Formats: sequence, structure tokens, C-alpha cells
Amino acid sequence: MARRRNPKAVRYFQFIEQMQLHYDQQARDAGVIIVSACGLDSVPNDMGVVYLENNFNGTLNSVESYMSVNVAKNLPRDAYSNGILNYGTWESLVESLAHYSEIKPLRKKLFPERLPTFQPKLQAR
Repeated sequence: MARRRNPKAVRYFQFIEQMQLHYDQQARDAGVIIVSACGLDSVPNDMGVVYLENNFNGTLNSVESYMSVNVAKNLPRDAYSNGILNYGTWESLVESLAHYSEIKPLRKKLFPERLPTFQPKLQAR
């Protein structure tokens, strides 16, 4: 039996950005704000940046964030062998990496002008 793919996860970022391109002006005209990312990987980071913007004296140049996961010792044993990450989250990550080259042209359409560069610039790690 073939496994059915999760349509929600397939090319997730491409879908979001295509919807931005297609519906941005209609949403603006209607006074609607569309929130495309609202989960574990976006809300904590966004809230942290808002906190820093509100409490940092000066221009907030860059923010680095890290996430770690601690697995409870009392987690059922089968979770260790079968995985503890949501399958849809994993599939979104794999699909995003597989189709990464499709993102750049979409982003050039969404953001035709580069944002200003702040100094000092963070060094790549």
C-alpha cells in the first residue's frame, strides 16, 4: 500500500510565499492581516524579538536564536525508537530542503529591494 503524502507539508514555504504574492494587495485593501506562521518554530522567536526591540536601548542589529529539546525520562519507550518529532513538521523540513532553489525567485518578487545593512555585521558561524 502506498503512503499518501501530507499535502499540507509539501512545499510549505513556497505555498506561503505564493499566497503572499497573490493575495497581498487584496488583504491590504480589506484591512486584513494574514498570519502565515503560528507555531512552535515561529511564535517564541517572534516574541523574543519583540521583547528585545522593546527593551534594548539602541538599534537592534541582529538576533540569533537557538532551540533545544529535552526529552522527558518518563516518555514511553516506543517514542525513543519511533520518534518524538511530529511527522508533518519533519516532512515540511525535508520538503523545504528538497525544493530550496525555488524559494529565491519567489523572494526576489516579494522583496525586490534589499533591506538596509546594519553595522556591525554578524560573522557567519
